[in-house]
Amino acid sequence: MAIETRNVQISVLTPAGMAGFYGRRTSSRLRGLIGRAVVFTVTDLEATGHLLAANAVEFIRKGERIIVPEAPGQGLLFVFGEQS
Repeated sequence: MAIETRNVQISVLTPAGMAGFYGRRTSSRLRGLIGRAVVFTVTDLEATGHLLAANAVEFIRKGERIIVPEAPGQGLLFVFGEQS
């Protein structure tokens, strides 16, 4: 399901969608919407990767995305994708 506003799109994914898009297993035991990821659109994915590496930020490259794993106490993935 996608919810669009003028400048933001919210995508609601099932546990299978989270696994497929982001390689993360999630539980579906809780009810309601649970924040699992924030996706940013960037103009240069390569430059974003260099910036993260230069600042010692751990990340995974998955297809056309950069995924920054959840930090302790944070619980959200940060995902970067290039603007098309």
